[in-house]
Amino acid sequence: MVAAEILMAVMKPDYRYIARVTRVVDGDRFEAVVDLGFHIHHKVDFRLANIDAPTTDGVPCNTEEYRAGMVLKQWLKARIEGREVFLTTSRTGKFRWTAVVYLDGLEINFELIELDLAEAD
Repeated sequence: MVAAEILMAVMKPDYRYIARVTRVVDGDRFEAVVDLGFHIHHKVDFRLANIDAPTTDGVPCNTEEYRAGMVLKQWLKARIEGREVFLTTSRTGKFRWTAVVYLDGLEINFELIELDLAEAD
């Protein structure tokens, strides 16, 4: 059993799901209902993997970071909210999940970097 635990810690496997994005919370965070198969669905809060995005949480409204975070949030909301997406997910903490999001064959995480809305982490 110890060898399996070591292997899992080193490999950190990714999981792949189809999900419906129900809410964009911030420029790098969203909620989705994930289809686990067999008619089982689960609501999960995700962070975009490998993205360093400007935040709006706890930042004064008159700052450049807040304005950039709102632009990113609105772009992400228009792009994925209410849509069915494909996710590649990883667990980064006990209750923390990150995801690479694919929509219409395009990687949204990469698209954010390409459009200069966020930076690679």
